[in-house]
Amino acid sequence: MIAAHADQATVDDLTRNFDKYINRMAVSHETHFVGSNAHPIVIISGLPGSVNPVKARVVYVQSPTEDNETELHAVWRMEIEMQDNWYEAYVSASDPSTIVSVVDWASDSPVPPAGGKLNALEAKIASGYVGSEDKPGSYKVWKWGLNDPKSGHRSVEPAWHDKIASPLGWHTISKKNNPAGSPDWLGKYDKHDDDHTYLNFTTTWGNNVFAHENWEGRNNWINNYRPNAGADLKFEFKYDPKAGLDESPAKSPKHYIDLSVTQLFYTSNMIHDLYYRYGFDEVSGNFQQDNYGRGGKEGDGIIANSQDGSGYNNANFMTVGPPSMFGFFAVIDTTASLPTVKTAGANKTVNPSTYSMLDEPGYWGPHAIGEVWAEILWVVSQHMIAKHGYSSTLFPPQPLDDGTIPIGDFYHPRTMGKPLVPKHGNTLMIQLVISAMKLQPCRPSFFDARDAIIQADELLTGGENFCELWAGFSSRGMGTDASLFNGSPWGGGVHTDGFRVPTKCKSDE
Repeated sequence: MIAAHADQATVDDLTRNFDKYINRMAVSHETHFVGSNAHPIVIISGLPGSVNPVKARVVYVQSPTEDNETELHAVWRMEIEMQDNWYEAYVSASDPSTIVSVVDWASDSPVPPAGGKLNALEAKIASGYVGSEDKPGSYKVWKWGLNDPKSGHRSVEPAWHDKIASPLGWHTISKKNNPAGSPDWLGKYDKHDDDHTYLNFTTTWGNNVFAHENWEGRNNWINNYRPNAGADLKFEFKYDPKAGLDESPAKSPKHYIDLSVTQLFYTSNMIHDLYYRYGFDEVSGNFQQDNYGRGGKEGDGIIANSQDGSGYNNANFMTVGPPSMFGFFAVIDTTASLPTVKTAGANKTVNPSTYSMLDEPGYWGPHAIGEVWAEILWVVSQHMIAKHGYSSTLFPPQPLDDGTIPIGDFYHPRTMGKPLVPKHGNTLMIQLVISAMKLQPCRPSFFDARDAIIQADELLTGGENFCELWAGFSSRGMGTDASLFNGSPWGGGVHTDGFRVPTKCKSDE
């Protein structure tokens, strides 16, 4: 609490008179009926700075060892509601001086780093300002929700950006974070160019994504070709749908490279803005050149290669060094929860994928493993939709001019001190997956990811969907009796399906 308390005078007093505060605190046990193996809940009252008594209980978390293995640790899990923060802390049960993990469910405006200052606009954005003006431009693309050219027709979509996730739009970067050797920007050769703090580009070059061709499959991408839409930013290009990857003029995809790059830029930015609104922001390690003073590491915008010469019809994403994404598979399934290839719905006859299929020789590669996980999440999401209904849009409402977010029909009513919770099954599923990624350990197993999603639901909804989540996971072999023998964080082992659910859910089967 010394590190977390906002009042410096109280912190100083805590440091000098620690015993005084300890003596004011009281510990009691919450009385209720629990199973024989359950740990009782402890109530801590009188904690300095907390708004309400703190609930604590013993749980187990997985943490890495020095030899790159993982092991379970018994910890006290505590939720601490303060005036401006809401902490979830994990403290070792055997060594109370060891804090295993702390998650702050509130996002604070960052303090400028030592030796540096936020410019006026960054300071406004960091304090909650959202850009109110719409940006010019348009993109002729397969709009958000269409996976590929066979799913529908292209349309001219007005330039759009989420005003929280991308407050200055998709084509603007601060001069200080613009990569050297960049394309020209508007006003570059004006006599007052040195006065520019932010640079506005007319190509597929922006704060979140650098999209371009990469026919030669090279890593030196700065000077690769990008379509230039001019000052009005009208990215509307022709498309020749003839198949073929050879160099003949009538068939080569190079003839519609302007469209390919535009589509990649549009879709990648939509994904950035969507995930941002569900919690994948600067502090969480997202990918942006400029973080607008909102914390986190910057200078890591996505490098997106269209028609990559190192291999067609493939997709890779790397997060070591400058993030890079190759290929055209930047499509999110609009009703599940992650960028995946939707396989065949929840029908087991059409798609029999279960957890144990990871033992099959054809399922050892990263894409095949991802297909199994995607199918499991898809099935789980159907249980959530059956209970909570379906939202026609995945995007939360745009903020008002004062920065507040309207609830509309998207969120449940606000609960003081708690994050907003989506009310529909498909949007809530996205929220649970994004939130779970902040809870799960490094190199998570399928079980780690499953348990983190269930834990995220406990934190966000009080466990309202506990049985629905277990029903979905268990139907694809990830029940309570599923197991992995001799596995490691890097794969391998023997995967065994399990279809059981917790005892409290059996009456709902």
